[in-house]
Amino acid sequence: AFERYKIKYSLLSGFFSLILFFFHLYHIVTVFAVLFVFIVVDFIKNRKIEFNYIRHYFIILLFSLPPVFYYLWQLEYNPIFYQWYLQNITLNPSLPIVLIGYGILFPLSLVGIFSILKKGKLSQRYLFLIVWFLVQLLLIYFPIKSQRRLANGLEVPMIIMAIYGLFYLVNVLRDNKRFNSYFLNCFLNNRLNIIFLGIIFVLYFNIDTLLFSLF
Repeated sequence: AFERYKIKYSLLSGFFSLILFFFHLYHIVTVFAVLFVFIVVDFIKNRKIEFNYIRHYFIILLFSLPPVFYYLWQLEYNPIFYQWYLQNITLNPSLPIVLIGYGILFPLSLVGIFSILKKGKLSQRYLFLIVWFLVQLLLIYFPIKSQRRLANGLEVPMIIMAIYGLFYLVNVLRDNKRFNSYFLNCFLNNRLNIIFLGIIFVLYFNIDTLLFSLF
């Protein structure tokens, strides 16, 4: 919707947001915070207001209101739901513990962001991924009782950025004479091997995060 400026994509995004928020209302904080910051950063970057972005933002916002009203009604008139809300406390540990939990993905994702910024020209897709990653990383300490839920989905931009970081490090090693052996070149010149290596990194160093996102 933000890329093609077509109303049907906004309506489709709003519909899926409606379904998502009925089951996981806490995602409303993540979705709208990321989109809002993206619009602001895009305005600063291009020095103009993109009214299409604002229109799509409010369309998705309108679709998101029914779940909000539903849960507010439940809190007001359903004592069982209200008691469940009171005991639903899932605070995050300290930041170093959280980052350690992501394993090698976090430093690789920082390398990926560096490699993208190093190219100079920042496309809207790259800008959105970086904003998503940084904003949601900050949101995990948003002052609500279910902080840990706000980390759900953070692994998506983190993994994408980590893959970019992996490719960047591979290119650095390939250009380094110390590592410029025949075997290493044969392996690194095959992109399928690099992708396979990336999958191994994700599974081995971040299996707990993947399991947490599934369950």
